[in-house]
Amino acid sequence: MIETKNKIRSTLSKDGSAIILCFVLSFFVWFVNKMSKTYDDSLEFNLKYELPEGMVLREKPPEKMQVKYSGLGWDLLKTFFNAPDTDYNIRLSPQDYQTITGPEIISKLEANSLIDFNIIDINLQKIALVLEESQTKTVPIKAVYTISLPDEYHLSGAPELSPDSLIITGAKSLMPEINNWPTINFNITQINPEQTFEVALDMKDDRNFQFSILTTEIKIVPEQLTGKSIYVPVQIRNNKQSIKIFPERVMVKCQAGLSRYDELGSEDFVLEVTIPENNVENPSDVATKLEVKLLNSPSFVRNVQIIPPYVEYFIIEGVDSLR
Repeated sequence: MIETKNKIRSTLSKDGSAIILCFVLSFFVWFVNKMSKTYDDSLEFNLKYELPEGMVLREKPPEKMQVKYSGLGWDLLKTFFNAPDTDYNIRLSPQDYQTITGPEIISKLEANSLIDFNIIDINLQKIALVLEESQTKTVPIKAVYTISLPDEYHLSGAPELSPDSLIITGAKSLMPEINNWPTINFNITQINPEQTFEVALDMKDDRNFQFSILTTEIKIVPEQLTGKSIYVPVQIRNNKQSIKIFPERVMVKCQAGLSRYDELGSEDFVLEVTIPENNVENPSDVATKLEVKLLNSPSFVRNVQIIPPYVEYFIIEGVDSLR
């Protein structure tokens, strides 16, 4: 048994170099065969637009282009080690409307030797462009946010933005409709006394604008709410006769932030009841209760309640004849 193992080991040691040589030759033949075949591949190009001075594109143009091509394995291997230039420059004339077709793009790719292969297809059949005179405009930034604070908290005021405006450059015809520019929606959840964070502007827009800034800093101040009760007089609509209501003042209960608690007064609320026309004309047909409606209240109060929500009214007969 030991003698047999020694014979095998001796044979392998003598023929090892031959085995390795056979393996290398086999791999070489396989590799040459594979590289001699035709393969399909694709390449992504960056589209660069050269515009006449003082002109801009009205809408955002395509920024990328996929080119599908075929070639021998040897040629494709070269691109792996020596990547071609993937910037495709488009020089535009001063004309307002221009269209670049797919065949034009392929012809330019082949003429400029940007791809030394057989181009099969590109993902753009045509590029339609509209050029306009450029214009700049300064507009305020609009904070877009949702509040998810506990019920007993709110914001003491509107978010403070820094900077609170930006300069937009774009097509002249689009500028009249741009009055502000929104941020992306952000959610306010923390109840820290003061918070400052950076928020990006909303760039989901097909119009081709250039912005002086892409982010803004936002400061918010959450504060705790506290309850307050105020007696407010009730106004009467359609009071064509000597009509009295009871009570003439009702209680308004609400919640306000501590920072504005003391400034909140009865003059900040407007309450009203409406006398039905039929009751004014027919005093005998009198409803005894009217709903008190809230017409106006400060923007910084929450959970407004009117107590009582209804008032009674009655007509004082003979008052007009005594005047």
